[in-house]
Amino acid sequence: MLGHRIRFLRDEKNLSQVEMADQLNISNVQLNRYESGARKPDPEMLVQIADYLNVSTDYLLGRIPAVQETPSSYFSKEETQLMDQIRQVPDLFSFVQDLTMHPDETNQLMKIWTIIRKE
Repeated sequence: MLGHRIRFLRDEKNLSQVEMADQLNISNVQLNRYESGARKPDPEMLVQIADYLNVSTDYLLGRIPAVQETPSSYFSKEETQLMDQIRQVPDLFSFVQDLTMHPDETNQLMKIWTIIRKE
């Protein structure tokens, strides 16, 4: 169950074993052993894998039947970082929020932004 879920989630994120192993600071051989069921990760590594894949350890261990998604699991790392940066600039978050409620004005502002960027 554990290995199958790790592989499923890795495939869902279009990651190779090498890419994911590099992010976890383990060898791809070790990750392959986890996925094949030949080895089990220690508790610390299990938590790292769950955090990396944005799931709970309970899901990986088969204690719950489905992934319980968190808001961060909908976004890439870059998107999450951008949202954090937007929140840190006074009034920018409100501005972006207003843009989503007024699509016509958004198109006009995008045209203005394109002109400004060209200058």
